[in-house]
Amino acid sequence: NLDLPWVGAVAGGVLFIRMLLAPLNVEQMRMAERMAIAKPEIDRLSAEAKEAVAQGKDGSHYSTEVQKLWAKHGIHPGRTLLVNLVNLPVMLLLPFSIINLPKLGLPSLQAESFLWMSDISAADPYYVLPTTASILLFGAIHFNMSPEAMTPQMRQILPVFKILPIAFLPISVTLPAIFHVFALTSIVFQTTFSAVMRAIKKTPQVPASIIAQQGPPPQAGAVPKPAASTTTDASRRKNNSTNNKRKKKKN
Repeated sequence: NLDLPWVGAVAGGVLFIRMLLAPLNVEQMRMAERMAIAKPEIDRLSAEAKEAVAQGKDGSHYSTEVQKLWAKHGIHPGRTLLVNLVNLPVMLLLPFSIINLPKLGLPSLQAESFLWMSDISAADPYYVLPTTASILLFGAIHFNMSPEAMTPQMRQILPVFKILPIAFLPISVTLPAIFHVFALTSIVFQTTFSAVMRAIKKTPQVPASIIAQQGPPPQAGAVPKPAASTTTDASRRKNNSTNNKRKKKKN
């Protein structure tokens, strides 16, 4: 029994669940980026297949080409579906559970105060928490949706996602304050997670082939070895032949 207040329990539970789902989020981000890279080739094959079918030709071999393309880029719709089957239910049920938590009529929840609110099961009377959550969500949508990982269709519906935090503000102001604790924790975690992933992605890495060519770094105090001769076997044989001819002439 950790004896946590409701605010700490909700915030800590959200962080714990989000960290458990972090590997799935990483895989989802990678799949989205790979799919965006492969999409032009997939669209080209789809157009060629439709044109072949329209001309009465057999276009069945294009499905094999698409599967080879998936294998080339390391993507498959089945993997994306599997990640969503695990991720989406959790992220949909969690806020629904928090919203309905005050309906249980728990005395400890109604008696707990947070900041200027004496009852966290009621709505924020000053609309500070829902307004803050809407503003942060608007910024998070703009920041977290990486343009390079977005398809043209996703770019078209991006303005709709940006309007949602403002459109739902009249509804969110009626929700209990404990829900906004959940929302703020989720938004801050996801934005921080996206920032860390971008920083890792931008970190320059030396290719393994270059490291293999350079060899291990020299140890302290070690005497550097002379560079290996670049003379080829043919050059050595030519020099030996010239020396032998000179010896014969002298004899």
